[in-house]
Amino acid sequence: MAPRIGFCSWKSPRIQILASYQSRGVLYTICSENERVARAIAAHLSSETSLFLHLRKWHDIPLWSEFRIFIRDRRVIGISQYHHQSGFAEIPANERAIK
Repeated sequence: MAPRIGFCSWKSPRIQILASYQSRGVLYTICSENERVARAIAAHLSSETSLFLHLRKWHDIPLWSEFRIFIRDRRVIGISQYHHQSGFAEIPANERAIK
């Protein structure tokens, strides 16, 4: 399982989201200090919106295949490779599947 709150998940150089197969692993992840998640929680608190913890099935994603899609008013306004610092030969090789 991979824990997530709203639009944010636990990621950092120190604590990569590890596949959690037991509740102990999930608790370790969500109790770990993480500035990114703290900001997301603070945003929820200040807007007085409900905060939900999601547990989703873990999927290994190759670094080359992870993209972020930005949407505004139900329209795609941008797509970015998550690991943009690196070049991946797999991207041109899989261009049709990616599109």
